[in-house]
Amino acid sequence: MNVAPAIPAFDHAARLARTKLRMREAGIDVLLVPSPENMFYLAGCDGWSFYLHQMLVVAQDRATPIWIGRSVDRVAASRSPVLDAASIRPYGDDCIQSPTRHPYDFVAEQILAEGWGNATIAIAMDGYFVSPRGVDTLRRRLPEARIVDDGDMVNWQRLVKEPAEIDCMRKAGTIATAALTRAVPTVRAGRRACDTAAEILQAQTAPSTGVSGDYTAIAPLIIDGNGPAMPHTTWSDAAYRPGQLVVLEFAGAYRHYHCPIARTVSIGKPDALHQEAAAAIAAGMKAAMRACVPGAVAQDVAAECIAAIQAAGFKRAGRVGYSTGIGFPPDWGEHTISLRSGDMTKLQPGMTLFLIPALWGDSWSMGLGETLLIDESGAKPLTDLDFELIVND
Repeated sequence: MNVAPAIPAFDHAARLARTKLRMREAGIDVLLVPSPENMFYLAGCDGWSFYLHQMLVVAQDRATPIWIGRSVDRVAASRSPVLDAASIRPYGDDCIQSPTRHPYDFVAEQILAEGWGNATIAIAMDGYFVSPRGVDTLRRRLPEARIVDDGDMVNWQRLVKEPAEIDCMRKAGTIATAALTRAVPTVRAGRRACDTAAEILQAQTAPSTGVSGDYTAIAPLIIDGNGPAMPHTTWSDAAYRPGQLVVLEFAGAYRHYHCPIARTVSIGKPDALHQEAAAAIAAGMKAAMRACVPGAVAQDVAAECIAAIQAAGFKRAGRVGYSTGIGFPPDWGEHTISLRSGDMTKLQPGMTLFLIPALWGDSWSMGLGETLLIDESGAKPLTDLDFELIVND
């Protein structure tokens, strides 16, 4: 017998009420929510059903959202603590990869059946799970409706975490710690990057921490720090070399809540330049943490981080972090706060940020990343890992 994974006791009713309030303020009658992280947030929908078009339909005049997805995924949708049988609306396989019928044809038909044909309907136009053909289909099938961008409404609502969410992220932090502890000893001359990946992947799912790990939104990134920067590569069967820098970036995940981390391992004693760079990055991390207090502005946190790195003689610009939380492939970022110039978002207690003041260069690279929880007194790491460069003899 298959047993559904336990869903933490999140207050989905309050989340939906806040969403509808934001909808009213924005003049939105119907909100289409196709991203798996927002479907999980609003209704506890959990399954690998985002391989095809799916969504929640949240309407002002309907108490329960409507789930729309492929027919074989309706049972997984029924495990939601929010949805009732009348709210689960599966489409048939005639909509799958068909040149004549699209899943959004079915969505439009459901909207018309509910009497929302002339409503203001919002969807995340820049979302990973929204296609041009889908939006075109809505506009063709709903000529009386006003189709608008939702401004990542639910993403922004997810910024401030509830206590139950913070508990999940703390558990994700213990998983990330366990995975790094398992991975670091494999980063030695003669061992292979795939050996390191194997340890990370095993520890991500079955850590020795008393909690079960979830799959992560991004595969472990194992980056050769010697040579031109390639910060978003996974792993190969290449053997490590003496004197090599290896950047490890990955996350622990618990019930889809993520705690990303990044650390750099030096195989053998690092040279003076690399030691100085590691100290500069750690100084940037600590400066940013000091600046991460309630009321601080995101761009000012970034400026403090960058100033500390540049004071040590290294060039750094651009984004040094972003908000994180629920994650499904392909990303663990929330697509809201960016710690960079121009982001005027004010920090609040309950926000969680992945700070990564890495140095990606033309001849060498070094990474350091930590997930931070903002509380009333400032920023607290969600792991207990040191910020120093790790040295394996």
